[in-house]
Amino acid sequence: MVPLLEPITDDKQDIYDHIAEFSGDQHGSRFIQQKLETANSDEKDRVFRELQPNLLQLMQDVFGNYVIQKFFEHGDQSQKKVIANKMKGQVL
Repeated sequence: MVPLLEPITDDKQDIYDHIAEFSGDQHGSRFIQQKLETANSDEKDRVFRELQPNLLQLMQDVFGNYVIQKFFEHGDQSQKKVIANKMKGQVL
């Protein structure tokens, strides 16, 4: 378990700069998924920018893949396109 998850509150500010790390944790992934459902576009952009360098790794992660799937549900077209392009040549 990620030790940073201990002090989490409902405030999204607490997890910025740790989004990729939290996405790979069972509880962190669920937390981020829930927040993405109600996040405004600026919040989603910030989360996405932080995840972008780790997209391929998170797609293959047992918990992180759910966060990436949430972006297919709740992300904008440009975010979906970036994810799809990362998948090219990686899916059998």
